[in-house]
Amino acid sequence: MTTIEVLDGTRIGPFRQGIVDVYRQAFGGDPYYEEEEQVQRFAGDTLPRHAERGAFRCVVALDAGRAVVGFAYGYVGGPGQWWYDTVASRLGPERLRVWARDYFEFVELAVSTPARRRGIGGALHDALLEGLPHRTALLSTWQQETPARRLYRARGWTPLLEDVLLPGATAPIVVMGRPLDRR
Repeated sequence: MTTIEVLDGTRIGPFRQGIVDVYRQAFGGDPYYEEEEQVQRFAGDTLPRHAERGAFRCVVALDAGRAVVGFAYGYVGGPGQWWYDTVASRLGPERLRVWARDYFEFVELAVSTPARRRGIGGALHDALLEGLPHRTALLSTWQQETPARRLYRARGWTPLLEDVLLPGATAPIVVMGRPLDRR
């Protein structure tokens, strides 16, 4: 049995190593091939820095023994943050106004290798976005057809920009947006 817990930045501590382990599994292999140096940067810099951002929200999937088997997180995006300044600003003034005026930035989603194909990714996705007060959500993912891209498309995400090659990147990304139900 898998359960989903919603955390804010102050509550990820006990789950931090499990999140890093899942990140390593999800992004260390095909098609991402992140090296241990990138995993350590995520563990020591990216995750802690993101956890301090406004409206940081993390959801973890826990197995029956309370081990992390998946996670997703995001926060309020905006000017002065790398993703907004590098990616969202490429939308152009009109799409920026529509999509990035009051948005939640969907940053990461990962499921451990043994837990895949059980609906955990979809459950994490839905739990992360549930009840958010924002108008829209934005994310970027690899341009190529991956399980993540298929999941986002099935959950109502629309491509806004395609074939974006970021500085230092080896593969293009797609920027996707999704209106949020603000109930």
